[in-house]
Amino acid sequence: MEQQTQVFALAAEIVEWAARWRGDRALNVIHQRFDPALNALKGDIATIHDRTVAHYQATSAHLSSTTRATLLNTSLAFGLALIGVIGLAAYLSVTHISRPIVQLTRGMGRLTHRQYQQRIDYTDRNDEVGQMAQAMEVFRDTLERAEHLELAAEAAKAKAAFLATMSHEVRTPMNAILGLARQALKHPLEPRQRERMERIVHAGEHLLGIINDILDFTRLDSGHLRIERIPFAPGLLLKEMRGMLEEKAQEKNLELTCEFDAEMPRLLGDPLRINQILLNYTHNAIKFSNSGEIKVRLVVEQSATGLPWLYGEVIDQGIGIRAEDQERLFTPFEQADASTTRKFGGTGLGLAISRSLAELMEGSVGVRSVPGEGSVFWFRVRVDIESASERPAHSKMPVNPRQLVGMRLLLVDDTEVNRLLAAELLQEAGLEVETAVDGFDALNRLAEKEDGYFDAVLLDLMMPELDGMETCRRIRQQARFKQLPVIAVSANSSARDIQQCQAVGMNGHVAKPIDERQLWQVLVNCLIGKDITVTDDKPLSRDAMTAAVFDPQPLSKLQQRIPEARFARVLSMLVKDCRQRAEEIYRLAQEARTEPLRQLSHDMIGTAGHAGMKRLAEQAAQLNQALHDGDQAETICLALQLPDLVTEALDVLEQTFRACLEPNSEEPT
Repeated sequence: MEQQTQVFALAAEIVEWAARWRGDRALNVIHQRFDPALNALKGDIATIHDRTVAHYQATSAHLSSTTRATLLNTSLAFGLALIGVIGLAAYLSVTHISRPIVQLTRGMGRLTHRQYQQRIDYTDRNDEVGQMAQAMEVFRDTLERAEHLELAAEAAKAKAAFLATMSHEVRTPMNAILGLARQALKHPLEPRQRERMERIVHAGEHLLGIINDILDFTRLDSGHLRIERIPFAPGLLLKEMRGMLEEKAQEKNLELTCEFDAEMPRLLGDPLRINQILLNYTHNAIKFSNSGEIKVRLVVEQSATGLPWLYGEVIDQGIGIRAEDQERLFTPFEQADASTTRKFGGTGLGLAISRSLAELMEGSVGVRSVPGEGSVFWFRVRVDIESASERPAHSKMPVNPRQLVGMRLLLVDDTEVNRLLAAELLQEAGLEVETAVDGFDALNRLAEKEDGYFDAVLLDLMMPELDGMETCRRIRQQARFKQLPVIAVSANSSARDIQQCQAVGMNGHVAKPIDERQLWQVLVNCLIGKDITVTDDKPLSRDAMTAAVFDPQPLSKLQQRIPEARFARVLSMLVKDCRQRAEEIYRLAQEARTEPLRQLSHDMIGTAGHAGMKRLAEQAAQLNQALHDGDQAETICLALQLPDLVTEALDVLEQTFRACLEPNSEEPT
């Protein structure tokens, strides 16, 4: 810097000398001092340049070296870091993804082999593996439940099959025992023989009742029992119940009375199951009472929402029940105490069945009782009021087996005693019967005969080789037998069995042991009912139907001649008398005791004729004629129909003279 300043000062001095026009002095300064100073400055600049270049080169070399080292170290560090990250990622992938997925996949494999005991892990994680594990757990639970349901369904199927087999195996011999005993009672017997046969029938009916209780309880327990919704009259339920149990009550000197509101409307519900509850309660009341009265009462109630309920109760004056025993009475196989079972017998299922039936009808049951004073067993079930549109347009056609006389039936049953029993029953009613021992035999018999030879086929369901269902299918496969009535006669009598019969083309079902009224009803419906329906193109009007049942003129004339109070008493006596006679006739017919019917039928002709009950008088006259002819089958059949005609006639009479009837006269007695 000093040399540079000196050079610039010498240059300024040269310029100054030159400006003074002193070239000589300027040249002296240039040659003596400026040039050496300038050369020295140039030398210094060259030195500095060389040093700078050398320093730059050294610095560049150092920087290059440093850069290479840095790059190498950075690459090495990055590589190591990358290796670490990859290793960590691989570890995490194996421990958190791959291994769980492998374990879940193995678990899925076990599930496909229905191994549900292995625990499913990772369900607590919130990632995709956790979702997969949770989904798999749901899948396992679903599979497990499905398998349980499948097993339950198979068990239920096996249970139903067992019940069907048991029902068939028990009812088949019971059909023979009861059927043969009842057939024997229709013929003259010595008093001691009759007493023994009646005991066989009673014992058989008792055993059948126990079997029915067990089967009903099992059906309820397995959910196979279904509730119907059909029209019914509550008063008729009481009448049927009383007709079945009045004799038992009388044997113990008990008074059995029924009470219901005469204005009670017809209802929609399941009369069979309601009657079953009434029978259970009343049967128990008779069993546990030694004196006094048993009162059965039915009332239609309305809930707060306006829904109708049928309330029933059975009041007895029996031994009563302690409070601590009352609740478990409705538990299966429970009675008040062990001594009760030993003393009175029974399975302890009746009340449990009643409760289950009531609950199926959306209702409930209960008991109020005081030991030593008696009990009140009650039930309440949902019903509906029958509307006019649901009321049948025609009155029920009375069943008369005489309508079937001359018809030819093919009876198919593999059990010889059942064939003999059914054939005898049908032949007594005037039908022609040919028999077949199994399904193949039946198909051969049908093939041998011309069209229309048989009017119907009565077909047992459980037969070896070819059962009734398959036999019916093969019959229906032939065009010539499309319209041939086929009726099942079987101990398999559940609703499901009947539906299966309908599904293969059967026209009716008769349960074993054979009830004659049901047999005639089904035969008339299948063989004659359709024809009647077809030809009844012009149904009678309501007035015409009423006129055919009841002529009010005789009683109207009587009403004009005597005081009103006396006429009311006469009507009440008439109603009561008809009902008592009808019940007595029905009871005697059930017992096949035809001789006492002579006086009763004779009296009924006069009473019904004088009161204008035309159809009832005609039926009583037919009954009297059958008695005169000695036709026992016809006598019993006509006698069994008589109570329905009494009810029909009294319904019209009560509607006609309702204002004159005394209130108590409408109570069933």
